[in-house]
Amino acid sequence: MPELPEVETVCNALKPHLVGAKIINIQVLNPALRNPVNLLEHPEIIDKKITALHRRAKYMIARIGKKHSLLIHLGMTGSFRIQDSQQPSLKHDHVILRLNKNRYCIYNDPRRFGQFEYHEIQMGKNTPDCLDHLGPEPFSDAFSDAYFSAACKNKVKPIKNLIMDNTVVVGVGNIYASEALFACAIHPERPAGKISKTKLNTLRSAIINTLEEAIKAGGSTIINFKSLDGSEGYFARQLMVYDRKGETCKRCKRGRIRQVQQAGRSSFFCPVCQRH
Repeated sequence: MPELPEVETVCNALKPHLVGAKIINIQVLNPALRNPVNLLEHPEIIDKKITALHRRAKYMIARIGKKHSLLIHLGMTGSFRIQDSQQPSLKHDHVILRLNKNRYCIYNDPRRFGQFEYHEIQMGKNTPDCLDHLGPEPFSDAFSDAYFSAACKNKVKPIKNLIMDNTVVVGVGNIYASEALFACAIHPERPAGKISKTKLNTLRSAIINTLEEAIKAGGSTIINFKSLDGSEGYFARQLMVYDRKGETCKRCKRGRIRQVQQAGRSSFFCPVCQRH
């Protein structure tokens, strides 16, 4: 599933094509996504310009004028392509936005876990109501050492589960949680409340650095992620522990990477570098 760096990569690639473009027409070829595509119920966005596109957690929000927005989530297999002319649709195409200058923005999603929905922006709010419960962005000032330390205080929840909780901080998916914990030599099953403030400060920095490096590399292609131009993410080549079960640790050269299940997700760690 695309995580924060992959969504940021797609969002940045889409901006030059979408921001400032006017929506001329909308085709919904298949409304069956995680929630039914509701764009055809809102003709008021036709002939309106997309004024902004930004990421919030693993969502992309396209602002249309002052009152409207499109909420987009890539799910597990969602992808976009931009075409300069109308061409035959492909299998699993769901939504086609016809833009001015005869351009087309197509959303494709084989497994149909994505979202492509209209939302009205409420007075004084820049994002739809459904995002209200989310924690701070990892790159924001709100995700400070003091905030993170308070979020972990007295918690018995394993630290990996806590940093993947999007009410605590958004966008730290399974891949990057494992990598950030390895960078700090913290065992993924260690209770969050048992970790020192100094170590938590180091982990907060590692989360930010890991995500920044992944964005620079265009994300991680583990299964089928590709950016707008079809390119794969190269951060997978830099992974230290994720999906390396049984392989020798690149850091200590002694431990072999282990895999455990936590909350239904696979965690990877070095038993030598990351002692419980």
